[in-house]
Amino acid sequence: MAKTKQKQKSKNKTVPNRPTVARGGLYLLMLGFAVVTVALFVVAAPALILLFVGMAPTAVAIFIDREPDKHAAISVAMLNFAGLSPFLVDFVLGSASLGEAIALVSNVFVLVVIYGAAAGGWVLVLLLPPVSAIVLSSLTDGRIEALRKEQKQLVEDWGEAVTGH
Repeated sequence: MAKTKQKQKSKNKTVPNRPTVARGGLYLLMLGFAVVTVALFVVAAPALILLFVGMAPTAVAIFIDREPDKHAAISVAMLNFAGLSPFLVDFVLGSASLGEAIALVSNVFVLVVIYGAAAGGWVLVLLLPPVSAIVLSSLTDGRIEALRKEQKQLVEDWGEAVTGH
């Protein structure tokens, strides 16, 4: 008897409605990556080598970021692409040969710039939340102090009855 009631209770439980999380940022990122990949395949197939090697930190960030909105992956991707874009543009507008692509990918300076930009994305992801918390806490403390001064002035002007105690 107790088991059937328990089964009925567990059957009747409804899952609370959870708001759906907009994943537009990730889908927009993936769409942009697909468009760039197709465009490069049509225009300069060897540029895909540079793109795949250069955007490796973004792929890692997409798999590591467990948040539904993938804000960390988007931040890393934007800065990663910013580091890659000058070399990619020069490559596509230049010779765009397979040998040139391999030379760029094996150039340490190029990789440091590209991966350093991606690391800058991780620095933003890891550094900005605590900095924002400190700034907001400081602003809140200042506002609390101003309200306390105003409250003290009101008590002086109107008496203790204004406090509601």
